[in-house]
Amino acid sequence: MEALILFFYLLGGLGVFLLGLEIMSEGLQKTAGQGLRKILSLATANLRAAFRFSLLLIILAEALTVYYFGLGHPYFSFEKIPAFGSLYGFFSCVVIILASKFLGKLFISKKEDYYD
Repeated sequence: MEALILFFYLLGGLGVFLLGLEIMSEGLQKTAGQGLRKILSLATANLRAAFRFSLLLIILAEALTVYYFGLGHPYFSFEKIPAFGSLYGFFSCVVIILASKFLGKLFISKKEDYYD
């Protein structure tokens, strides 16, 4: 019985969430109008532009969220750079991938005629 009640709570929460999204999108369409449509059509003209635009939005959202909600507690001075954690993580990932590719080619891969 509790599972059924929990299911209906979940279903009701989902319905309220979707209703809020619908109301928000209608309000955004009324207030923004053609200006926002023009910006979005230019930003999403092709796949590359859409990728760059969405990447820019994600970077801005991540950088501003940390400072808006006060989630960042820097210990060192360089940690005060906006989005330092994301940039550090990204570049660390790139370095790990490049190093593993180099070491893989150096130690693991064999010449084409190795098994002949």
